[in-house]
Amino acid sequence: MVSLLKEEGYTTYSIHPENRRNWNREKVYEYLGFDHSYWMEDFDGGEILHAGISDREIYQRVIDIYESREADAKLFLYNVTMQNHGGYTWVDLEETIQATNLDSRDLNMYLNLIRYSDDAFRELVEYFDSQEEKVLICMFGDHQPLFDIEDTYNVICDITPGLTAADKLMN
Repeated sequence: MVSLLKEEGYTTYSIHPENRRNWNREKVYEYLGFDHSYWMEDFDGGEILHAGISDREIYQRVIDIYESREADAKLFLYNVTMQNHGGYTWVDLEETIQATNLDSRDLNMYLNLIRYSDDAFRELVEYFDSQEEKVLICMFGDHQPLFDIEDTYNVICDITPGLTAADKLMN
């Protein structure tokens, strides 16, 4: 995707606020052909939430890149967030959401972190919604969370009405 967009005149950015040397990320992103990459050290002094740089902080960088572009420049930004990366031991966070029918502190932590992510993502979408230029935002997850209670997913499926055995397997 990076090379195709570069052929179409896009300037390409990657944001992965983790150690650039883990998993040889620095070389991987270079091989993918990104013009610019931002790593953990590029967010020095930035807001930390749970496991990393906060989603809000990263989305502000996306906005900063967008606002500092040259007129009519085409941008592609690939952004990996780290705020919700597990495990989910409790940190000093306002707990406004609690799982029902399942006593799991790590699940509660995850759900509250997702709320913070939702708030930050809403702000990002609202920002771009207010811009004249059309922008495409695509969000995806690369893996499901790993909880301390090994059977968390089975318990959730068991208390969800209407799920068949096949649904549980697929979920």
